[in-house]
Amino acid sequence: MRKVLVTRPEPGASATAERLMRMGFKAVVASVMRIEGTGGGIPDGPFDGIVVTSANALGGLTDISEAMKSLPVLCVGERTADAARRAGFHRAESAGGDARHLLTVLVGRFQSGMRVLYLAGSVRKPDVEDELGRHGIHCETVETYHAIPEREWPSVLLAGTRDCDAVLHYSRAAAEAFLAVAGRSGFDPTGNSMHHLCLSEDVAEPLRQAGAFLIKVAQTPNEDALFLLLNDAQRP
Repeated sequence: MRKVLVTRPEPGASATAERLMRMGFKAVVASVMRIEGTGGGIPDGPFDGIVVTSANALGGLTDISEAMKSLPVLCVGERTADAARRAGFHRAESAGGDARHLLTVLVGRFQSGMRVLYLAGSVRKPDVEDELGRHGIHCETVETYHAIPEREWPSVLLAGTRDCDAVLHYSRAAAEAFLAVAGRSGFDPTGNSMHHLCLSEDVAEPLRQAGAFLIKVAQTPNEDALFLLLNDAQRP
């Protein structure tokens, strides 16, 4: 049975591992980051809508007003939209897992002078804020979580990662954290026996710079497309 290394943080790691096992793979979970909520609440507005680029932004939210729950919530993908619905937002919708398409949807949906609440992590790209600002849309960003890189993997966990056939990479920050934690743990993942399956070219860039050999990039930036690459992830 082929082994796949899952490095994303919980709770996404367990969901991905379960899906892999249903497909007949053996999943090894070795998260390279942990998610911690900031403990802050969200303002009542008024806002014309909400944007969310990660399901992690929704995990620790409490005491959301009914007025906020009734706003349109534009999410990068269906998994994030599902998390938004579970958090109580009735009008959550997905941009199909494509961050670039999400930006297009945002500037098509909101007009200059409108106010948008952006639920985000403390470390993020400025794309959403910059794009909304260019179109005169006021963006109020609330940092709801931190993604904290792990220092190293425990030895018992490290032993299970070395012979994995493939590793899944969901974000550039996570790919960078993967290289760092693997290095500190005494494990070189850039050899020619491990396939690196990446959600986008941006995610793949740190791996290329580190000299990884076997890199494949999903045709579209979502987990379904990423999983299609698994058919090619076999040891030479």
